[in-house]
Amino acid sequence: MAQQKFSSLSDDLDEVIRLLPVAAFLMDELGRILFANERFRSMVAPPAAEDLTIFDLMQLGTSDTQRDTFRDILAQSHDVLSVNADGKARHLHIRFSDAPLQSSQLYIGIVEDRTDQFTTLAGLRQSEDRLEAIFQSTPLGMCITDSKGYFETVNQAYCRLYGYTPQELIGRHFTIVVPESHKAQLADLHDRFIEEGAEIRGEWDVQRKDGSILTILADAVRIVGSDGSYKKVTFAMDITDKKRAERLKEDIEQITRHDIKSPLSGIMSLARFSKTQAGIPEDARRKFGMIEESCRKIFDLLNLSRGVYLMEQGEYTLDVSEVNLLSLLDQIVSDLHAETVARNIDLRIENETNQALIFYGEELLLYSMLSNLIRNAVEASPEGEKITVRVIPPQRRDETLRICIHNKGAIPESIRPVFFNKYVTYGKTGGTGLGTYSAMLIARSHGGTIRFETDDDRGTEVEVLLPTG
Repeated sequence: MAQQKFSSLSDDLDEVIRLLPVAAFLMDELGRILFANERFRSMVAPPAAEDLTIFDLMQLGTSDTQRDTFRDILAQSHDVLSVNADGKARHLHIRFSDAPLQSSQLYIGIVEDRTDQFTTLAGLRQSEDRLEAIFQSTPLGMCITDSKGYFETVNQAYCRLYGYTPQELIGRHFTIVVPESHKAQLADLHDRFIEEGAEIRGEWDVQRKDGSILTILADAVRIVGSDGSYKKVTFAMDITDKKRAERLKEDIEQITRHDIKSPLSGIMSLARFSKTQAGIPEDARRKFGMIEESCRKIFDLLNLSRGVYLMEQGEYTLDVSEVNLLSLLDQIVSDLHAETVARNIDLRIENETNQALIFYGEELLLYSMLSNLIRNAVEASPEGEKITVRVIPPQRRDETLRICIHNKGAIPESIRPVFFNKYVTYGKTGGTGLGTYSAMLIARSHGGTIRFETDDDRGTEVEVLLPTG
């Protein structure tokens, strides 16, 4: 550097530059760096053959208009990529004093090393690039809408789903992909979601650019944008084919139920006719009655299979009537008579009030729920043991009715956590794993629930809780 200039600097100014807590240098009106402190020297490798100037530092070279260029340099701050004495690249930010020091035409430059910030920003940009690549390549349709419902970003899968290009969607309101009949409803749901932030998940009919209708499964989360406003990220999956398959399955099951009911109806009519004929033995009359009753139960179970499907979808409407629960339980005990006798099991109903117990619900569903649970108890109980079905009526109208079914068998540990799940069964030949699953569905459809306690010493107690209020 221009060492001959050092003697012209006052000792005070030299000391100030040296002691500054930041990298700093002193520069004359020609842009020559006259003095620099150690912090600055550690950041910058000086030229080998000449004094360092601000033009060298900023890699501007020399020109006839250097003075004009120098004035421009002084007027603003600058970001410079430099190399230090160790050969490492550094990102420097340089700013200058607003005016020369007194009348000496000397300027102070302050240098800030922003290498770490640049590295962090570069990492963030790389992360953003990766996120954008993931966003665009995921097979799940994704979009981001602002608080007013206008598209800000859409990925390729979303565009393929609806048949639009990104340019046709970005800046447009999301209801462009909603059928006219649903626009107001979904716009209102979007506004409520932005306000409340509750996650949305559901199936919706949407409209492609060509006018065709799709069924999608949509989910959403609320995020906060860089401007502090709420935005909605929506995930969309095309389930049109799945819904078609479900409708086809439902149609086939309905046809099957119809085809089974026709011959079953004939059998039931014949049994009903036969038991009324004069002169037939009483034992035969009783058996014809049993055939008729069995056919009726099969009819009811065929109807129930449709009900379970609707309960799974949350679309079932109860056919509520007055049900005498004690009579229903007596009927179940009678129906299980052959099984209990074969295994020498004592199946008893215990009613704490010894009075008729009326509950308002759907009789067929309640029969199915209690029959499944009691039959499970009979099958799980060791032979020769006692099974009790305790009916505990509510003390007040707004309390819960409890039906407790106890047997000496314990539920295997492996299925306890999933006891009420669909298709869970253990050790049963021909078991479907639908008994406890459908029982829980029925209890919930009546506003109740089922719980159990089990261990090897005390056996198992299944408790049905039904609201009476």
